[in-house]
Amino acid sequence: MNKPTEKSDGDVMQNRKLDKLIDELTLFDDDLMSRVFNGNIEATELVIRIILVRNVKIISVKVQTELKPY
Repeated sequence: MNKPTEKSDGDVMQNRKLDKLIDELTLFDDDLMSRVFNGNIEATELVIRIILVRNVKIISVKVQTELKPY
């Protein structure tokens, strides 16, 4: 049996920082939005229907891609 490991003060502080960053994210953040909507037809359809107040059918979803310099 594995015994539970104790977290160091550094781990606890790192987790608090991560929790704070996650709590501050919204769907207006490009990184989060890309992960939530890329290929997710159902989520995209729901948000578009709410925004447009119309019944729409989404066929496919591809989020923006980032071009990186050489």
